[in-house]
Amino acid sequence: RVLATAGERRAEELRGLGAEVTPYGEGMAARVRELAGGDVDLAIDAAPPSGGLPELIRTVAAPRDVMTMSDFAAAEELGVRYQFGEEGN
Repeated sequence: RVLATAGERRAEELRGLGAEVTPYGEGMAARVRELAGGDVDLAIDAAPPSGGLPELIRTVAAPRDVMTMSDFAAAEELGVRYQFGEEGN
């Protein structure tokens, strides 16, 4: 099962791939947790750095359950995993 957050422009594309979509922005963590029935297993951040990692952390049991492919500075600070090419933690 895949849950996704997206704006209107990408939502339909994600639904076409089989994801359940909720808007990003204020209240996103609560909406994701409601769809999931609690914590999600893994949250992946593929958006440009926007300060959204703290909100993603609220969707999982622990910060290490979040992986970012874009916000490396915040990942180090918040204890979130990151991946870039061959590098990661």
